[in-house]
Amino acid sequence: EYYSHLVNNMPVKITDNSKEFFSLMDREIEDKLTQSAVIVERKAKELCPVATGTLKRSINSIIEKYRAIIGSALKYAPFVEMGTSRMRAQPYLRPALLSLKNQLNKIWNNK
Repeated sequence: EYYSHLVNNMPVKITDNSKEFFSLMDREIEDKLTQSAVIVERKAKELCPVATGTLKRSINSIIEKYRAIIGSALKYAPFVEMGTSRMRAQPYLRPALLSLKNQLNKIWNNK
């Protein structure tokens, strides 16, 4: 969109590039979310306790607008991560995220 104005009796044409700017920002955010999710998912699979391998294979990531969801849809996945009154916790998601803090900061801060 173009807007014309007079400034000190001189015509000034202003171009509104905000749509293109926000579209570019959305793509950059999605790219960074995808990069982040891939490395966290990979690390979670490395740290995941393995009995049959079902839990490890079920870990995946989903990118939605402005957020990444990393985890498993298995009903027992939260019990492995958090533990129960009868089973000790065997965290793999939170430690994966925490261990990658510096790497994730580099992705998001363009370093």
